[in-house]
Amino acid sequence: MEEIIVEIPQYIREYQVSQSQRPVYYVLDSSTGKIKSTSKRNKVPVKLFTDSYPYGHSLDSKKYKLCVFRANKFVGEYAPQIQVLKKTDHIRVCDINFQPLIANFKNVGTPKIRVIKGQDIYNGNIREEQRAQMMNKIKEQMRPIIQKMPVITQYPITIDCELHDTVKNKYDRVLDTDIEGRIWDVDNRGFPYGKAFCDVLQELSKVVNDDRLHITKPPLGVLFCPLPDNDDTQRKLKFIIKHDDREIIKNNKFYGKK
Repeated sequence: MEEIIVEIPQYIREYQVSQSQRPVYYVLDSSTGKIKSTSKRNKVPVKLFTDSYPYGHSLDSKKYKLCVFRANKFVGEYAPQIQVLKKTDHIRVCDINFQPLIANFKNVGTPKIRVIKGQDIYNGNIREEQRAQMMNKIKEQMRPIIQKMPVITQYPITIDCELHDTVKNKYDRVLDTDIEGRIWDVDNRGFPYGKAFCDVLQELSKVVNDDRLHITKPPLGVLFCPLPDNDDTQRKLKFIIKHDDREIIKNNKFYGKK
């Protein structure tokens, strides 16, 4: 079997989670008595509190108020001693004009985009629906390219993956003065793409199966190849498919006729 090389140029680095982002509010957690954000991605700013923060959580009453909202409609200023709340009530931080503070006010109504990261899958940072969205977008890009490769008839095979990318690019939120950029792991970056590649191979019948009898080395670990000019437009994934001709394979009865 001759070596097969499949390249994915300009491999997808982000995917759309939703068409319109919902507002994120600062709310009172009734169980702890502390202010929190309705999204883990948005931290509660120090400016909301008095000088006792972070040792205390007293809201700066000269600038902000706690108000009750029911089904997103303003009910009134929160009075804990006399007010009985319903399950649908939310206590939001508002300005002195009783307008709720919105943490993501710049992004409300715009599409929500996420960068593809392997750790989001196994850390549970994204919901199952979002994981499916991410993997489907990767596979969508790979399908027309993999469709052109020959059907593999000699088994088992090994698949290696090279990640050709910049050390620092537009997805790096660290200041431009930081030459090294944000630290990221090669395996975390490459994991979703390697998994998607094997899935599409089987989906398009380019391999009989992606189990251990047919693929003894899947491309879940990748080799990082930094682009010399740090040009993000030249990024690509390079998959190298070879026949596994190790003696341990040749001498194993389960692989003898593969």
